[in-house]
Amino acid sequence: MSGTSENSPFDRDEIAALYDAVPFAADISFYLDLAAGAGRVLELGCGTGRLLLPLAEAGFQVVGVDASHAMLARARRRLADAHRELRERVELREGDMRDLELAGRFDLVVVATKTFFYLMTPSDQRRMLSAVARLLEAGGIVALDLLNPTVEWLSRPAGSVQQDIAGEVGEARVLRTETVVSTDPAEQRRFMRSVYDVVERDGTVRKHVVEWGLRYTYRFELEHLLELCGLEVLSVTGGYRDEPFEADSPIMLVTARR
Repeated sequence: MSGTSENSPFDRDEIAALYDAVPFAADISFYLDLAAGAGRVLELGCGTGRLLLPLAEAGFQVVGVDASHAMLARARRRLADAHRELRERVELREGDMRDLELAGRFDLVVVATKTFFYLMTPSDQRRMLSAVARLLEAGGIVALDLLNPTVEWLSRPAGSVQQDIAGEVGEARVLRTETVVSTDPAEQRRFMRSVYDVVERDGTVRKHVVEWGLRYTYRFELEHLLELCGLEVLSVTGGYRDEPFEADSPIMLVTARR
């Protein structure tokens, strides 16, 4: 998924094709529950439709925005295979989540799986949150799923390697290895290199390499940003089942209300 065009690892067709190699569904029930009673839902960084389609299947009118043409092309192909009633509940838009020009207002805005961290400056983060506040109905909710910058995560030195996913695309096996390129604590930025090894059944290996950056954000920094943009923080949890947020929580799941 991508919220900005200049800092996404998924702008290339060959990388976008690998996004769904390892299915992820742990957050779907959370968003379906949060959307209960909502009329319109907006997902920023909707990618290939991983979350967008379950929301539409549940009966919600959904608008998905992504900066990656390649990711949206895959989402459109998935929609083309869906029944007509579902297709009519989904609108896909190519755009930057810092500059949202959409008609109407929304009851829920979803920014899933660390998409917010593609915004590399505080001013970009404020622009995005201010745009969200303008698009929310009074009482509407925004949910942000963020990586929690734990002490362990921050301490990983440049060159440290983690093989973090393995999955399949068609008949090919996909392995992704991520390397920390650099970390700048003063700017709260980290740059990563992702290497995808695609192993075909005959043993042929194709390798794809992409580098990308993120700007991590701390809890009270984010709460302050939300309040500056006219959004009232409702909850900060450490998981999709209302786990308490703690220093070593893997994620920081935040909801706020306009």
